[in-house]
Amino acid sequence: MLSVFEYSCKFLDKYVEQWFSRPNITTQPLIIFISGPQGSGKSYNGQKIHDYLSEKYRGDKIVAYCSIDDFYLTHEDQQALAQQYRDNALLQGRGLPGTHDLTLLNECLSSILKGPTDEQRTVALPRYGKSLFSGEGDRSTDLQEVGLPVDIFIVEGWFLGYQPLLQTADTELIEGDMADINAKLFMYSDLLWRNPEVHSLGIVIGTDDIHNVYSWRTEQEHETKRLKGAGMSDEAVVKFVDRYMPCYDLYFDDFVHSENLGSVATLTIGIDKSRNVYSIKTKAIDGPNYPDQVPQLTVLPELRVNELPDVNEMFQVWIEEITSIDKGISSRSSEKWDQWYRESYLNNKPNGIQTMLSPTKK
Repeated sequence: MLSVFEYSCKFLDKYVEQWFSRPNITTQPLIIFISGPQGSGKSYNGQKIHDYLSEKYRGDKIVAYCSIDDFYLTHEDQQALAQQYRDNALLQGRGLPGTHDLTLLNECLSSILKGPTDEQRTVALPRYGKSLFSGEGDRSTDLQEVGLPVDIFIVEGWFLGYQPLLQTADTELIEGDMADINAKLFMYSDLLWRNPEVHSLGIVIGTDDIHNVYSWRTEQEHETKRLKGAGMSDEAVVKFVDRYMPCYDLYFDDFVHSENLGSVATLTIGIDKSRNVYSIKTKAIDGPNYPDQVPQLTVLPELRVNELPDVNEMFQVWIEEITSIDKGISSRSSEKWDQWYRESYLNNKPNGIQTMLSPTKK
């Protein structure tokens, strides 16, 4: 079989070309999401895909690439998050949903979707230095300046496409540390892969056993030690991957089987422990009317609401009544309270009140 990269190129050759050859073409960019477990090769293949598309469309289209990792919180903000959620072991370091700067991500994505303006001709994509602060990491001062308009924007990340679970009476409650992660995942989903303004292709790298991540990350760390002379021990790698397993257990299988990372088309590639491809699937909006079938954002008419009266005016009658009762309570002893309540309030209760509390309960 072909490699992950080769299958990805065949998929992109078809659907990127179809996207940009559609009638009534606009300047809206095409987003390519690449999602796969840690160590599966998503970053390696993502960079190769960027190089391939950049060369193929040289002089015609601008292709940009980033990792969701590049949008990690600064070291200072990550420390503050860890303190805020000090009882949540999953948020004590970077990595999981909730540890990224979504404001910055939204600003960069909005600039790319909007395109060039008189005020903005480029977008500065962040970079993250994982080796800073003794491996705790921090945002790098070395930014990636990309000219606008961006025609193809590649984003890779290990949890891209994961669908947060709604907590209803019919579903089992998500408890413990994962409750916070699940809640934060909604923001990523709404901003990226479920955003109706984002038209996307998805490349999903699945595997027959998610526990292959332990072996893959160990291999990567051995290679890091060989090249840089330092890295995590095998025991440290196991502890590192353990933090991610609750997320994989909750979302991974459903995500891979859904085959809907991309809004236009999704390629799902299955790999084994040796990263050899054993299956490929393509799910696409690919009928005779493609790509006119791509859903467009619905424009709703402006909602107008009658101006509300002043709040003080609305509640003035209630305020006067409560003030009167308060004065009555303050000026009477507890022994006289029930008598006053009956004579001054119950006998003058508003029309329509069918029952009243007993004086003691009131």
